[in-house]
Amino acid sequence: MAPPKTHHFATIDDTSVHYFEIGAPNLPTVLLLHGFPSSSTQYRNFAPLLADKYHVVAPDLPGFELTKTPTDYIFTFDNLAKTISGLLHLLSISKYAVYIFDYGAPVGLRLALQSPDSVKAIIIQNGNAYEEGLEPAFWEPVMKLRRTDNSQEARDWLRDNYLTLAATEMQYTSGFPTEDLKLVDPSQWNLDFTQNQEGRGNQERQIDLFYDYRTNLGLYPKVHAYFREKQPPVLAIWGKGDPIFVPPGAEAFKKDLKSAQVRFVDAGHFALETKRTEVAEAVLKFLEKTFHCLSHKTLDPDANQHSENMAEPDPITGSFTRKYNDLHALYEADRLEECLEGAEALLEEPALPRYHIIKVQLMIASMLPKIDEAWSMHAPAEMLWMVIRLSNPAGRDAEIDDNMADLWETVEAIKKDLVDAMEGRDELYKEQLDVDRVAETEIELQLREQRIVESQTDGETLETSKAVAREAMLANSAGDLTPEVGRS
Repeated sequence: MAPPKTHHFATIDDTSVHYFEIGAPNLPTVLLLHGFPSSSTQYRNFAPLLADKYHVVAPDLPGFELTKTPTDYIFTFDNLAKTISGLLHLLSISKYAVYIFDYGAPVGLRLALQSPDSVKAIIIQNGNAYEEGLEPAFWEPVMKLRRTDNSQEARDWLRDNYLTLAATEMQYTSGFPTEDLKLVDPSQWNLDFTQNQEGRGNQERQIDLFYDYRTNLGLYPKVHAYFREKQPPVLAIWGKGDPIFVPPGAEAFKKDLKSAQVRFVDAGHFALETKRTEVAEAVLKFLEKTFHCLSHKTLDPDANQHSENMAEPDPITGSFTRKYNDLHALYEADRLEECLEGAEALLEEPALPRYHIIKVQLMIASMLPKIDEAWSMHAPAEMLWMVIRLSNPAGRDAEIDDNMADLWETVEAIKKDLVDAMEGRDELYKEQLDVDRVAETEIELQLREQRIVESQTDGETLETSKAVAREAMLANSAGDLTPEVGRS
């Protein structure tokens, strides 16, 4: 039985990314990327159907639902892909299958172009990669943004016509058989509208992405070249009644992919609302066949050591991911001493794969920017040198892959900066020590002078007291020898 669905937040370049995951972390990973105008909630009932066999991760894209961006975040598909790439890096997910829908398609395809060896399979559900898939009636107002150079008139039209509750309901209900409409949850289009479209801020973000959609069309030639060269396993499964991305867009994948599987279900745009069981069965069959074929290939030099071998999951990875995430939380909270202690313990674990070791070393080495001058001047020297020691790779294997080589270079560069900083710290420490010694000498001299003065004062006071006492004693003695008046 799969573990329960859990919710998490991760900080990627000042963006707080919400994601849920379900399924054992040591299983092969399937990344679910949602579309407009929804969020990871569109996979709420679908993800559990995959979780017995796969580790499922479903994030909210920037600008949607619970993922919160800084005020200067620029909403482009390049940036959305960059944020999700950062999340995958943080979670140590380097090999995965991706399920892409609507806006998730241009994001997921950018990830594939960026790191083609990482994406082991692609499931495309009503997500476009060919112009044949764009329904002109829907897309004409969006393309007008490009033709009018993002004019205010075009933006206002989209605001008033596409970013409305009625338009959102249309996406959930159009193209479905009438008898299936009762299966569609109305709360979903209401949630999508209130969370992602209502309000000026949401509207501006969404219209910015409408405008940037032009870049997706410009990327299509590179995507098609990637398909022809890499021939990734692809399943295109489509709601045939979709009024936005139409069936010819699904059939078009066969032009560049020899083994592309294309099938249709009787549904509209949000096909999972009514056909999730049918889609899940097709996805599971496709992934089982894909990973069975991959199991006969060497996916990377460490295929027998860690979960990059998706056909032979390694339980070490699940434990590592959890512990690494805990360390990263300490790192983000600037609890660096606790992070170092935890990292040292993690690196001492037996049979930890080399790739994981480097991931920890990279995080430790990247502490350098967090060590400001004041902190480094007062932190124990052994703690700072501990950063250098723990981020020092023990040896380099000739079979190291490109991703790991990049990590090595990053670790070495940051380590050099840290050593330089430590040397600078030592110089500052020596200078400070000299200043402290001078100050201590001056203080000691002052204390000595004060003790001398106090000693002299105490001596004078003592002599005065003795003189007074002698005078009192003499006076008393004289009184005793004098007869009292009236004595008989």
